[in-house]
Amino acid sequence: VMTLEFTTELDVPTGELFPASDDLPKDWESFSIQINSDVYTFPTPLVDFLDDGWKLSEEYEGLFLDGPDRPYASYEREWISLTNAQEQTIDVLVFNSTEDTITVAESTVGGVYVIYGNYDFSGTQLRIPGGLMLGWSTKEDVLELYGQPDKSFESVYGAYSLTYQTDDPIDKAYWKLEFDASGILENVMVHHQA
Repeated sequence: VMTLEFTTELDVPTGELFPASDDLPKDWESFSIQINSDVYTFPTPLVDFLDDGWKLSEEYEGLFLDGPDRPYASYEREWISLTNAQEQTIDVLVFNSTEDTITVAESTVGGVYVIYGNYDFSGTQLRIPGGLMLGWSTKEDVLELYGQPDKSFESVYGAYSLTYQTDDPIDKAYWKLEFDASGILENVMVHHQA
């Protein structure tokens, strides 16, 4: 006879069984994220994801991004989807920081959006600075590690979001972390393109 126990909370001893990568910083201002065993710091070339086995959706393979048409113009950018061998999907914001037209494969990733609700990721497969985990970490864990957010919002249904952002007037880099009504981290968006 075998007994299975479903763990609804990651306690300290259980968490120690699944340590974050040593390459994942603790500071949210690092703008780093760990996906499976790979750590990415934004902005980062899209080729870093492609070299790690992520694939562009067919609809984006022929996409080109124009360079800015005047000095200090905003970068052309596009949200695209990437899928890996485990059939996990992430949405990334790619942009062109050059003056020339480039293929999407030559672009730079300045943002990632991952939703726990699509069940592509669980527990240790996605971590944000400090080792916090999608689907496991709580709002209280985030507040304890990152401090008070720059913005917060609570919906009438009890869901909650915390936004941590830089003071840079050129690039308002930020994390937007969303929690379900029970306080579990369920959506992660990071944006940093300077």
